[in-house]
Amino acid sequence: MIEAFVNLRTGLPYDEYMVDALDSLADLYPDLVVIAEYHRNVQDFLTPYHRDENEVLYQHYLDAIGSNLKGLPDVFINGTGFRIQGAADEASAFFRLQEIVLPLLSASAAFSIEIEATASGDQVTPRVTLARLGNSDAENLLVKAVLVSKIAEPRYARVVTGAATGTEIGRLNRGQILKISLPAVRTGDSVPHELIAYVCDRDEKMIYQVEKIRIGR
Repeated sequence: MIEAFVNLRTGLPYDEYMVDALDSLADLYPDLVVIAEYHRNVQDFLTPYHRDENEVLYQHYLDAIGSNLKGLPDVFINGTGFRIQGAADEASAFFRLQEIVLPLLSASAAFSIEIEATASGDQVTPRVTLARLGNSDAENLLVKAVLVSKIAEPRYARVVTGAATGTEIGRLNRGQILKISLPAVRTGDSVPHELIAYVCDRDEKMIYQVEKIRIGR
């Protein structure tokens, strides 16, 4: 899972370079890479897609890695597993992303996660089926979901516009399967969406497994 913190309203090209590189990565590995883009207000450059929760998550990641260096674009892969800051141009941003992502694509999965959703009015309720793979048990997990709006504007195809409160799992035994209903997320508009669900550690530092489904048109 790739989480990019960006602001496309500054007039500077660096966030655009990174978003374009993420577009290319998604085109190359459409079934293997899940991308969420969190838009942040910076200084006087405000974005209508800023959410206070985006800033909370960003600060949480910085605290987790012991960094006070903020900047955009700022990209985290599998939680705080890897970080890429800045983008000199699209090609170098793509190379840096691919260099990290490629070895991860062949790694053995520790979990299986499936996601469904029930829509009612302007809300969608995620339902997650989670299974522990391998030969060991897992403890202190958290299952979360975020809603991505596919806005019909260049570079706005993966904007995070909502999130479901996480559900904690104290223990998941090897081979055990859990079915979890997460709180509803408000869609708020008529554009197509993707619903992303993932399992991470309770401290929200490492993301172990992720899945997405398309909602709407």
